[in-house]
Amino acid sequence: MTPANDEELQVLRKRAYGPNADIHRDPGAFERLRELEGAVRGSVPLVDAGDFEAGSTPAEQAGVRSAEEAGVTSTEQAGTASAPVENETALPAKKRLRPLSRVGRFRLSIALGLAVASIIFAGALVLNQRPQIDPLQAGAREVVRLSVDPSYKVSSYFFGSEFGRDLQAQAFTEFDGLRAVVTVGYGGGSNDACLNLYPSAVTVDPKASSFAGRLRIGCASGNFPPRIQFRADAAGLPADLRSAFPKSAALQFVYDSATNEVVVFAEK
Repeated sequence: MTPANDEELQVLRKRAYGPNADIHRDPGAFERLRELEGAVRGSVPLVDAGDFEAGSTPAEQAGVRSAEEAGVTSTEQAGTASAPVENETALPAKKRLRPLSRVGRFRLSIALGLAVASIIFAGALVLNQRPQIDPLQAGAREVVRLSVDPSYKVSSYFFGSEFGRDLQAQAFTEFDGLRAVVTVGYGGGSNDACLNLYPSAVTVDPKASSFAGRLRIGCASGNFPPRIQFRADAAGLPADLRSAFPKSAALQFVYDSATNEVVVFAEK
């Protein structure tokens, strides 16, 4: 190698291995360094300009050694391909995937939140909503629900055997001077329930088979429940009822078979 080539090699080595290495930006200078080092060592190191980073040597970046140091022949080197450089144009696509992924997770969390809220809301309706028995469901307010009164002795007039059928009857709590009795099979079909309403002041002998007094009856028909409706100032009604519902208020008594209660509605 001539002195000029030797001086050029030193300059190129500083650009390749020095603290301010910049030969990776100059492909021509890099190829010239390969030629000069090949002339000195007898073989050309297999490195690629794309493997260099500023501030480090090619050997530190790619782990490249000379043929003598690695024990590899020039024939083996010639058959070895340089590691491909990752296509930098693919990086923006990868970066775009992250925000899209976050958007997907955000939408999924919203959907799950709405689903949970709808389930809770539906459950609250099921737990809190009681069946509305008012056939018209308009212009009425629920006054009270009367439960079964097991202490009251129902007259034989309402249950027993009639035309060879076994009848059933149960009395409900007194309401403002009125007594409600629900019968099954009496006054209606064999499986239909009927609501019977009469003043509590009427003396009813539990053993009697007859009834003396004003009796109102309403029986079920298909899916329609038994009901009785009238005005509070109608003839034959107790004074307690009239005082509780002045101004001729309309009342409705409906038997709720689902809860086994008699529901009292009043006109608003």
